[in-house]
Amino acid sequence: CEMEIDQLAQMNVNAKILQNRYQEAVATDAIRGESVYWSEMDSYHLVNVFSLYCAGHLLQDPFADTDELLRNVAYDTVGEEYGESMYEILSLIQDARTGENYDTFFWSRQDYILKSDAYDADDILERANKLLPILQEMIEKDLQTNVIPLPVSVTELLQLIEPHVAQIQQYAKFRCGMYELENMYATGVGTSQLQEK
Repeated sequence: CEMEIDQLAQMNVNAKILQNRYQEAVATDAIRGESVYWSEMDSYHLVNVFSLYCAGHLLQDPFADTDELLRNVAYDTVGEEYGESMYEILSLIQDARTGENYDTFFWSRQDYILKSDAYDADDILERANKLLPILQEMIEKDLQTNVIPLPVSVTELLQLIEPHVAQIQQYAKFRCGMYELENMYATGVGTSQLQEK
């Protein structure tokens, strides 16, 4: 469900892009009268289990509510107490790394989310700052209950997810800093002040 195996081993949550692609396949089938196959290779199977879950459900119903699918897999993974927080973590990763469609997902596209002006660094940073301590709390609790069969413990899965959320936090902080410098430069702030910043 992610980038090909020779690409970055990064965690993505691709429910929206998968739905977009599957709906395109449905429309193409109706026009051409033949099936179209869409496949995304998975370079990081374990942490991308959430996208695989969504892919399986969207293959059955390409019009399913992707937020509901993410919420279901979040609760099935960590249980009731932290289910909503896990859903928020998955949503953050999707918003920060995938976006809405293939154009926001693929790095060579003009609208690639990480280089786009549509990247809402302030919101992403605020969410990451809120969710990272909750994720760390979940790890420390050593959660045992989950419905999704995993080859590792829930704690180990969360430990693998944590650096991705931390990286999202740091990139958003970087983007906020860049916006600040750009605004200072645009308003005629002197070189020495910019160098200090």
